[in-house]
This record gives sequence, C-alpha cells and structure tokens, in this order.
Amino acid sequence: MDARLYYLQGTIKRIGKNQDGTISMTLLAEKTFDNPASGAQIPFEIGKEYSFLLKELPSKDLLNQKVIIYGGGITSNDRDRFLGAKIAYFLKNKHFVDFNGNEAVLPPTDYPYEL
Repeated sequence: MDARLYYLQGTIKRIGKNQDGTISMTLLAEKTFDNPASGAQIPFEIGKEYSFLLKELPSKDLLNQKVIIYGGGITSNDRDRFLGAKIAYFLKNKHFVDFNGNEAVLPPTDYPYEL
C-alpha cells in the first residue's frame, strides 16, 4: 500500500475502541473514487473488508451505515505502517452528508494531504 490517501465508500461492519485504547473500524468496500490527476490505482478491492484506525469515534452511531471515508496507508515514525481514515460523509435520507449536514460533492474534488 502506498502513502496516498483515497476516498472509499462502504458499510461499517465494526467500530469501537480497542483494548490498547486505539479506535478502529472495519469497512466493507463498496465503491472507489478515482482521482484521474494522480494517475494512482486505488488499492482497495470491492467486496473486501479493511480495518482502519481512526483519531476519534464519530459523534453519531454509524455501525452498519454507509459512509465515505478518506484514508489509506499511513507511516508513523518512518517505519510503522497502518491504514488510517477519517469518516468524511455518511448516508442520510438517500444523500451523503458531512457531520455539519452539508451534502457531499460526488465524486469528491478535494484531496487534502492530511486526515
């Protein structure tokens, strides 16, 4: 997995705190969003589950909900690699919205460098 970040749509299958205090979620990948400008091939396969570390638990219960995350391979201390993500949007009334209620622009057009 390279160091790029990607938008990925899927269903959250598990989310919560681990025994070591980290927060993680398992996402069933359902759709990818390509950024043609980057020329990068998205490394996630549709139909597979992926585990991601999160900085914090979302303010809303999203278990078994459809979400769009922004994440990918993260390097810590130049040697520890893991998948990290931020939940960007969740499905509400057949539309993806952010946590402020703003409707998502799909496909995403912003690709920030940080989570």
